[in-house]
Amino acid sequence: MIGFIKFLFVLCLGAALIYGAFYFQERIKEFFSAEEAAVFAPVEPRQVILGFPDEVTLTNTDGVTIDVLLLARNESFVQFERRSDNKYFKYAISYLNTESQAIVRNYEDTGLFKERDVNLAGTLSKEEGYLIEKIEKIDVEVLKLKAELLSGVGDAAQRTLRREITDLIIKQESFRVELEAIKSSSPEKE
Repeated sequence: MIGFIKFLFVLCLGAALIYGAFYFQERIKEFFSAEEAAVFAPVEPRQVILGFPDEVTLTNTDGVTIDVLLLARNESFVQFERRSDNKYFKYAISYLNTESQAIVRNYEDTGLFKERDVNLAGTLSKEEGYLIEKIEKIDVEVLKLKAELLSGVGDAAQRTLRREITDLIIKQESFRVELEAIKSSSPEKE
């Protein structure tokens, strides 16, 4: 008797599965009717937006090539670290050749380091400029460590990198406090 009940159960279950599959197939056909086919037409792939920091080779309009670590960009300028001597530059994108301009524009418009813009304008004291440079170098180091952290290193390396990032951020904050103290103690510049 139990064997017969199992047989009927399996038979009913099989019939339900077959009916369900048929019903599902019909509903899918209705859903993807000819009128809706245009909605699911292939679309052009989106442009991939790249992130900073990243090492690239750029060429200017005179044909001079340079290996750089891109740090930031806005609509008109790019900031980078020259790999040969680790010096920082703010460079007009319009001075790059067409291919390099296209490379740079594939990166997110993050804006430039604001403090560096003020420093380049020559409105800061030596102490302020020194502290700002230290703060920005820590920004770059933190970006490098975060990129390394995202590269899929092991658990122990991740803990070490997180600790290094935290230490750098604490050091950077102490520089910021020192900079604010200098700014608040100096007379207003016009």
